Amino acid sequence: MSALLAPAAAPLPLLELDRSAIEQLIPHRGDALFAHSAEVLGEGRFAGSACWSAELAAMQGHFPGRPIVPAVHLVEAAAQIAGAALRASEPQVQAAGGGQLGVLAMIQRCKFLRPVRPGQQVRFTLAVDRAAAGFVSVSGQAAVDGQRVAELSFVLGLAGPAELGLS
Repeated sequence: MSALLAPAAAPLPLLELDRSAIEQLIPHRGDALFAHSAEVLGEGRFAGSACWSAELAAMQGHFPGRPIVPAVHLVEAAAQIAGAALRASEPQVQAAGGGQLGVLAMIQRCKFLRPVRPGQQVRFTLAVDRAAAGFVSVSGQAAVDGQRVAELSFVLGLAGPAELGLS
């Protein structure tokens, strides 16, 4: 038996969504669309990325001369990634009409471990904890260059476009 073992490979995505595909699944546009990519890794498991430009007004005012990405942007990016991936892949969302959107309904717990600077690529790994009666509980983490920057736990409410005034 060989003493050398191949390192465990990262799971291959079952479905990859670029920014254009994400725009087909969630209503966010322009500077309000934080998710740059989303991947379905398996049932109830997702990943994705986000990156913010230093030119955005929110970065210039938070904090002048030494900008950091507002923590709420990290939470919203995670919710967008989960919402797009759920809508694209999950049977319970498709069974509810497929037109259901995952809307950030509750932030259960968030821990921010280090600042994220504009221009840094943030990688999110997320998993569905529970799904019941129009709500999906999601948790995960965000990392920059392999170093964890946040731990996140939130709930998405599933709503149709008409309920959100989008139809």
